[in-house]
Amino acid sequence: MQEPDLESLIRIGKLRPVPCEPQVFDRLLRSGRQRLIDARLDGLSTESRFDLAYNAATALALAILSGQGYRAQRMPPFLALPYVVPMEPEIRRYLAQGHALASNHEHGEVDEALAGNLIQAALNLLAKAEGQVVSAARANH
Repeated sequence: MQEPDLESLIRIGKLRPVPCEPQVFDRLLRSGRQRLIDARLDGLSTESRFDLAYNAATALALAILSGQGYRAQRMPPFLALPYVVPMEPEIRRYLAQGHALASNHEHGEVDEALAGNLIQAALNLLAKAEGQVVSAARANH
């Protein structure tokens, strides 16, 4: 079966074009950035680091989608991202592994490697989201 493209996801209602609302984008970016900072704190349990990194990645994925003019519906934002912005296969894999564990679709325990990989993925998303801010600022000048 062929993987759907952006137009197909819109047509079947998994992705919806929406006007970008700067205040929503900013709120999601701040939320993701703070959770990512917290996920990197020493002394937290691996599970707490994973939870914070997963929530950071979710907020940042939503911010990127919002900044590109889309909202994921009936589809995790991580899965929608590669249709909207270029993503490295390794980052896609880390996000998918984190999502599988967080949503209980796969059984397993959080280990330090998974938490670290998810933090790395969230850092990648943060750079992409902040790049959108820079791009938008340049376009307005």
